[in-house]
Amino acid sequence: MTIAYDPTDHEVEITLPTVITNGAAIKEMPTWLEQRSTSGTTADAEIATVFTGALPKVDVSEGNFGADDNGAFLFDALAWVPDLPNLMPTRLTLETPISHRGLSTGELIAEVETEQTYKATFQMTGTWREMDVFLGPYEVKQQSVELSSSEVALRTYFRSEEQEFSEDYLDAVAKYITRYSSELGAYPHKGFAVVSAPIPVGYALDGMTYVSQQILGHPYMLGRSLAHEVLHSWWGSGVEIDYANGNWAEGLTTYQADYALAEDHDPEAAKAMRREWLAALSSLPTSDDRPLREFQSAGHNRDQSVGYGKSAMVFHMLRHNLGQSAFEESLKRFWQANKGDVADWTDIQQAFETVSGRDLGAFFAQWLDQQGLPRLSLDGASVKAAGDGYTVEAQLSQSGVCFSLEVPILIETVSGDINKKVLFDCTSENFEFNLADQPLSISVDPDFDVLRKLVDGELAPTVRDVLRAETIVAIVGEEAEGSADSLLPQLLRNAEELRRVKNGVALPSADAFIAIGATDEVTELRAGHFEGDAPSVARKGAVRAWVEKDGNASFWLFISADDVDDIADDLSALRYYTNQSFITREPGVRPSGGRWPVENSPMQISLK
Repeated sequence: MTIAYDPTDHEVEITLPTVITNGAAIKEMPTWLEQRSTSGTTADAEIATVFTGALPKVDVSEGNFGADDNGAFLFDALAWVPDLPNLMPTRLTLETPISHRGLSTGELIAEVETEQTYKATFQMTGTWREMDVFLGPYEVKQQSVELSSSEVALRTYFRSEEQEFSEDYLDAVAKYITRYSSELGAYPHKGFAVVSAPIPVGYALDGMTYVSQQILGHPYMLGRSLAHEVLHSWWGSGVEIDYANGNWAEGLTTYQADYALAEDHDPEAAKAMRREWLAALSSLPTSDDRPLREFQSAGHNRDQSVGYGKSAMVFHMLRHNLGQSAFEESLKRFWQANKGDVADWTDIQQAFETVSGRDLGAFFAQWLDQQGLPRLSLDGASVKAAGDGYTVEAQLSQSGVCFSLEVPILIETVSGDINKKVLFDCTSENFEFNLADQPLSISVDPDFDVLRKLVDGELAPTVRDVLRAETIVAIVGEEAEGSADSLLPQLLRNAEELRRVKNGVALPSADAFIAIGATDEVTELRAGHFEGDAPSVARKGAVRAWVEKDGNASFWLFISADDVDDIADDLSALRYYTNQSFITREPGVRPSGGRWPVENSPMQISLK
């Protein structure tokens, strides 16, 4: 098979064996393609058919095919061809002008450059129907990483203006491949490529990751995000996902890449990540909640809370319950038993049960198949003298769906902290703790180690609370119409009901409000709905956004700027800061954000 690409008009020419170009293929092929000619004959039959067409313009909202001057992509490039595996070749050659490069999923086996052209040939490692093809004005940089069992070729396919990042990406990929090979087992491919994408994505594919040009230069891409994509070479590629029985790979990859790197850096950062997962799940509308086993892919941000955060917390609890050594050995066993095959949650359960020697059926059943989360409360606590020591009595309650839990309890004493664990099933139960030293306070799950709903007092309002609301009213200032036209579609891709009104009109009831306008205008609007002064961030930076919750329990996202024309550009990345309570930005500087502090948690009681 060959695919030739002319970037001048984004023309593609696909040459396939004639035997597969029957009526079904022509009927199902993309509308931008058409059959042009046949070429080459034998004594028996024509052997090649040529299809040509101009790739459609890049559209981030739809389509497997697209092209612009920054690159072209053909996802499932030949999925439209009838399934005739015995007749299909297993090699693909890509041809481009010398100014461009092309690559495909599969193993690169040959490259040829002339003064005018570039050709690369790939051996299919999966099926040809799943083949993805990428083309662009790329310059290729490469290095290799030596592993105990093999040498892995690493490449970047970046545009000239992105070459400053190539060496850092190659070094980072080498580091992550080395790390996960040691933790799990041999890297399952012969190479790994990082490819610059003209669309806002971050995809993990067999032996490569396709990353948006918009975020290549962001520091977090070289950290957790890149590690996440590399680890998918094991979880999702090396061991494939049985989607019909639940996607386990996103949660495991999140925990072993994103979370593990945060934990390596700072335990408090890891705690903050666990809290963020729980906060996202706690604010998830009931209509979007689902049992974890039903999660298949992240169609939008709401799904990620279940498939990524909830799943990662399940692995976190497994690690805490079984211990670090058993957790690591279980993952190695899962890899060795399933590499090159398809696996589901049952295979994960089997690996953990084999290593630990424990029956984990009840654990997996409740966290994978039950909908909702337990809601804990510390209903009361007291202390009394008992001989030479003290006795702390506490009442723990659980509402909502009944879960069997192992709940961490932290008791602060005059001599230091004491950690306890209690097994807790349903409703309410009283617990007693006998201590030698005088207790000062008692806290329930203070480090957010249990998969549960956070309660009021543990949660600060965030941008996500606004974007997840079912009904949203946008209040647009007189001079902010253009900024609202640009920013709102980016923020509210999943809003079920959005109304836009001009500032000054009577407001309908809604779950959330977004106010957009000039600094003084938005401050004045806020004063009409909230008592007290606006938070100090309301005038920080040249552009800012912050979230508050009014007396009717409605969330407000205030977006203001000294010059309203700056809002759309300077806050275009706001959707990446959904876990923040406020974001500010100065011209030419990256946005900075934070969360309102949470004080007087109801999950802690003073015993002084």
